[in-house]
Amino acid sequence: MKKKKRIICGIIISFAVILTAALTAGGICLNLVHQDHIQDQYTLKERDDSFLWDALKSSLLGSVYEASEAEVNTYLNDTFCGKDKFLRNVMVYFYKDAPCEIYAKIHYRDQDYALFSMADLTFDAEEGIVGVTFHDVKLGELPIPQNTVRSILSSFAQSHELVEFRDGLLYVTSRYEYRIKSVSFHLYLTEFSPQNGSIRCRTNSVSREILIAVKDYLLSADGREMLKRLFGSVTDGLKNLFSPGKKTPTSIGRG
Repeated sequence: MKKKKRIICGIIISFAVILTAALTAGGICLNLVHQDHIQDQYTLKERDDSFLWDALKSSLLGSVYEASEAEVNTYLNDTFCGKDKFLRNVMVYFYKDAPCEIYAKIHYRDQDYALFSMADLTFDAEEGIVGVTFHDVKLGELPIPQNTVRSILSSFAQSHELVEFRDGLLYVTSRYEYRIKSVSFHLYLTEFSPQNGSIRCRTNSVSREILIAVKDYLLSADGREMLKRLFGSVTDGLKNLFSPGKKTPTSIGRG
């Protein structure tokens, strides 16, 4: 009987020790995950709203341009961040021969967290996408497992049309189609390479795209019909003016 009591007491003590250790570990993890020592890193320090304007100017001829970190991060914060969005703040720091650094404040499962990650950027010109591979991810001060990373990225992708998450990678669209009535043209990246403190980009020539699109439209049935409606009456008038039996206008003289 005494032996059974000792066994039961031993089991209870062991369970208590395991439970205490688990609660302690859980408390430590909870404390680490809510740490936020990177506020200065994810806070936008310098606004530069010229990203889209510079991209538009260079895209007219398809020339190379470099977008600074301030330009890119201003655009990212204005486009993807907000008090009612998954991303509250984000900053990306670019390096030519190393992974970029991403600092962010996110809203995940009804809580705000500081997030840090290293990320490799790849560019697929044929598909028109920029791929982002995340690694060494921390939520607060706690390294987080890959399945949690996938869950976070999936939540982000579901709330934005410009991004897609599949096969463990986040894809950012860099190919767009624009339509003006029946005329459509495309804008897409042809070069994308991180530099130290900037991104070097090149797009296709939008001027060339528009000219080709307009030419294709004018040669189409709809385009020919439009030209007929616009200029048909003018050409008919000219035909009538110079048709046989009609006098051509002459200079007006006296007598």
